[in-house]
Amino acid sequence: MGYIDYSACFHSVKAMWIIIGSVIFVGTVVSVIPQIQLIVANRSSFGLNTISICITSIGQFLLVINYICLHSSDFVGIAQIPFSIAVQRLITFFNVFVLWFGYFFVVGANFVFIDFKKRAKRDLESVNADKKMNRIMTILLISIFVLMGIMVPVIGIFYGFFSDLQRSIGESYGTISAILVIAQYLPQMLTTIRLKDNGSLSMVMLMIQAPGGYASSMFMWIGNGDHWTTWLSIFLGAVQQTILLCICLYYKYQKRKLKGFSINSSTPLLVDNINY
Repeated sequence: MGYIDYSACFHSVKAMWIIIGSVIFVGTVVSVIPQIQLIVANRSSFGLNTISICITSIGQFLLVINYICLHSSDFVGIAQIPFSIAVQRLITFFNVFVLWFGYFFVVGANFVFIDFKKRAKRDLESVNADKKMNRIMTILLISIFVLMGIMVPVIGIFYGFFSDLQRSIGESYGTISAILVIAQYLPQMLTTIRLKDNGSLSMVMLMIQAPGGYASSMFMWIGNGDHWTTWLSIFLGAVQQTILLCICLYYKYQKRKLKGFSINSSTPLLVDNINY
């Protein structure tokens, strides 16, 4: 049996981009912590849109599969070269994996701490509808993870991990992820606009992830030379996070302005008891 040399798959990455990629990795881990803390502290997912959360998680998982399909040789070739060289190439994988894995804790927190409280802009009918949607979407999400997770190794075993079919699937998943990004934050934007309140949606997370998304997409594109199907959805996600953050900041400003007016006019103001 011949020896296959995979060393050519591991190109050199400039030190500047390695540093940037490493900072992005740390920032990605840190970025989801404020959102999880806020949900747990409030013991409520009020203001979070389950559809947006689940679509976001699916898109992130598709990116993980996208990288695995397009770079199967990276994982096989690790045994042939020093880890210090291999890790340069795998920084992108670490970043997309931790983005999905870390955000999945937000999915879990949203499922556990679903909000049952009636509020000024949320009646009992809306509470029941949100509860039903939360359960359905979370179960559907996990089912998709299982099916996709099984499909990739099965196709690899029967058709080859370096086959054109495997690559086509990877490119397709990356494209689907980019398409999902276009719609993933729209339900959350509509929820925030309807409530005129960010609720348990962490603006700190958005402040970290939005600029981090721009940096991450540039790292994947320019620094690591990754396929456009891998970095495009990250970039589009950052754009939508920026828009969502602006919406949250606007209503935050309006609430403070209205609160100040209420204090000055001695008029009581009803607001939901949510920590920010």
